Amino acid sequence: MSARAEVSQSTMAIFVGSQSEVRAQLDQPWERARFVVADFETTGLSATDAIISFGAVHIDGARVVGRSSVYGLVRPPVPPSPESIRVHAIRPGDLESAPSLPGALDPLFAAMTGRVLVAHAAWVERGFLDRALLAREVAVDLTVVDTAELSWAHFELPRDPRRSPGLETVAGRLALPVFTPHHALGDAWTTALVFLALARHRAAGRAMSVRELVAASDPAHRGGVAVKRSWRGRKAAGADQP
Repeated sequence: MSARAEVSQSTMAIFVGSQSEVRAQLDQPWERARFVVADFETTGLSATDAIISFGAVHIDGARVVGRSSVYGLVRPPVPPSPESIRVHAIRPGDLESAPSLPGALDPLFAAMTGRVLVAHAAWVERGFLDRALLAREVAVDLTVVDTAELSWAHFELPRDPRRSPGLETVAGRLALPVFTPHHALGDAWTTALVFLALARHRAAGRAMSVRELVAASDPAHRGGVAVKRSWRGRKAAGADQP
């Protein structure tokens, strides 16, 4: 086994083993929990599409920790389509020297270790993460807070199952800055600020647990910890683009 493969296996073993640490945070006050906000740019949203970049930022003590941010490119099995290039501006030439899956996501899994995952329209990130984990013969029931779902409740809007509230739209309505739209790290930063604003509004000065945020952000299981949902074939009309 190569040294790189050994490092990859070690990273995955530590990540999988840390899930008990993640679950132990569910009943903590949300301000004391450790979160990781992740975002992907992809070639599309179907079962045959692939990740081409990832970004992640940490939240500790209800503050964004910028110095530990991670960003990376991933070489997909097929080049991105002209349509996807128009969205994220990542060209095939940009990806030629990038690592491929499954090892390409090692920095992301290291950043996710021991942390509750936050994402906007999280079914996208969950779906692609499930596939990446399956490639390593690993299954992890991720604990997730979805800022898109929190947004429906915060703005008291009728929930539309065909689309997710756009990240830039939500940030604008909360009077927050938007960092480089359709760039994985830029969107992760924007999502982090949206998450903090929505969590603070929801808590409104009272004690609020991580479990409440997880439950409130998952329409499939409002009363408890998030459950897995199938992502395959779910390309919501009008949803945020990758």
